[in-house]
Amino acid sequence: MAATTWAVTVSLLLLCSAGLSLGASLESTDDVKETTAVLKTSPMLKRAELIQRSPAIASLELLNRETAARLVQDAVVAPLWERADQRQGMRVLQHDEMLAEGAVIEPAFAPLGGPSRRMVAQNQSWLFMVDELPGAHFAHPVKLVLVDAATGEQQEMETDWWPKVNDVQLFDTETIRTDPKLTTFYKKPAAEVKLSTSYGALGQVGEIKPLINCDVWAVLVCGYNDLPDSFDDDTNGMYSVLKNLGVPDDHIFYVSPHAGHAGVDRPTSRSNVQWAINEVAARSDIKDKVLFLYSSHGNVNFVSCVPGSPDGGSITADEMDNWLDAISCKEMAIIIEACHSGSFIGKYKDGTYAAGENELTGDGETNRVVFTSASTDTSSWPDIDDGSDPNPADTGSESIYGYMMAFSIPSADTNGDGRISFGEAHQYAWDNDVTRILGWNVPQLIESGLNKANVYHQCLQYECYSNLPSPKLTLTGTEDYTASGGEFTRYKLSVTNWNAYPGELFEAAPDLPPCGLNTESSRTWVDIYDASGIRLYGFCALSSPSDLQNLWFAVKKGETPPKGVYVVLKDRRCDEEYTSNQVTTEPKILSIAPLNRTVVQMREPMSVVGKVLV
Repeated sequence: MAATTWAVTVSLLLLCSAGLSLGASLESTDDVKETTAVLKTSPMLKRAELIQRSPAIASLELLNRETAARLVQDAVVAPLWERADQRQGMRVLQHDEMLAEGAVIEPAFAPLGGPSRRMVAQNQSWLFMVDELPGAHFAHPVKLVLVDAATGEQQEMETDWWPKVNDVQLFDTETIRTDPKLTTFYKKPAAEVKLSTSYGALGQVGEIKPLINCDVWAVLVCGYNDLPDSFDDDTNGMYSVLKNLGVPDDHIFYVSPHAGHAGVDRPTSRSNVQWAINEVAARSDIKDKVLFLYSSHGNVNFVSCVPGSPDGGSITADEMDNWLDAISCKEMAIIIEACHSGSFIGKYKDGTYAAGENELTGDGETNRVVFTSASTDTSSWPDIDDGSDPNPADTGSESIYGYMMAFSIPSADTNGDGRISFGEAHQYAWDNDVTRILGWNVPQLIESGLNKANVYHQCLQYECYSNLPSPKLTLTGTEDYTASGGEFTRYKLSVTNWNAYPGELFEAAPDLPPCGLNTESSRTWVDIYDASGIRLYGFCALSSPSDLQNLWFAVKKGETPPKGVYVVLKDRRCDEEYTSNQVTTEPKILSIAPLNRTVVQMREPMSVVGKVLV
């Protein structure tokens, strides 16, 4: 018998054993060739191959639950587990009821701006979810497997979310996802996830007594209703921190699905998140401090907002930025706990920064500092405790709950000033994040016009800044001028990192000693010294950090200036000094000698950038 005829015969036998019929017999070699070509590309041949491997199907019995699980374990799970990073674990869940013919299986949430993918059950079928990061917050890698109970054929879909079947979500809570009755395979992560069992507030913060001269406002959002998870722990913890810092309830706008938790004002919805932001926008001004915390599931460029509820769904990075733009304030601290939340600021695990993807600080904001629990390309986790965790006492989300804990940990106050800055709390969270230590996740931070070390969730009578960078001084040029009948040369200086200095350093300080007759001189004075430490000139009435770009000293025209100068910024209130680098005042000589031309010497105090022709 010819090889092609034998192949068709075997295929026909297999198809017939499954109750399939091709009807008419093959009458010619051309018929055989055409049918063979069709079978090679047809799903029927794949079904025939499955029938060969499955005695149960060959006898026309529907796959039972256990047989379907064994099939998925052998065909899908075993090879996937062999290739996986086994430190992160794996869990396989099987829906407890067989799906009906025609059931439509999709990811719970479609990607932003794109259509949802789907699988359709051709016969009664079993549905499996292979969770490749069990216990991690969503979104994270998941494989959905649909096993046809009549044929054994498998459909697979790689996605980031649990499934929905005919628009009904399955495996959508931690309680269900950890149900041993639904679990067919489980290998726990190297560090075990600990689900939250208590919903109380964080312990008392130390004895910090602020003297208020501005206002602190906060928006706290628990964006998902799944109590065994840690989102509510995050928002409850921050609420207790703010209360212990002296922030009154009417300055904290808290939306959460858990109405019984302390401080909650309204249930979570898109409208109520906007309401909370608008309430702060209506009350705050340019002297105030604002905190925005959002904790939920999420994916690239969006966070979940009680999906499935009438006014729920998601909030995109662009929407969040637009809503927050309505708030006028001195400082805005933003913390986002969600998988892939680094996409809100364009930051990746490997350190890549994509400025065009930065929604929260990429369009000119100069008063924000942002801490995200994950990178664009990583998932975040709830609390994880094991021998690798340096902070087993935490209870909220692994990457950010350390931020809240820092306010009750004396060692987190690294500069010993009795207060916890944004930078100190972020550092404590970073140091105690076991998912970062294990390399599973890299939280991200961006400073936009603010120094994290100088941002606080308190308003004090004054703030001292011990961690400011040194001034970066440059000579920008010279100019001659006449004053009081004499001729002088002015040497112009600029501090190029002027925006690293808080505006309050240059506020009027009438309670401090005057500058001559000026009783409203600024808190910080700036003096210019030569290389030997002799004071040349000073400024005592600068009103803004931007004024540091316009410093100068003068000598009589024709006199030789000091060879080098530097500046000292003196914060008189806190007795802090910031000393710059030294710059030379000697002119640079640039020789220009084009071919066959006379050499011309030019004297210029500025650096010359570019090629020199000689």
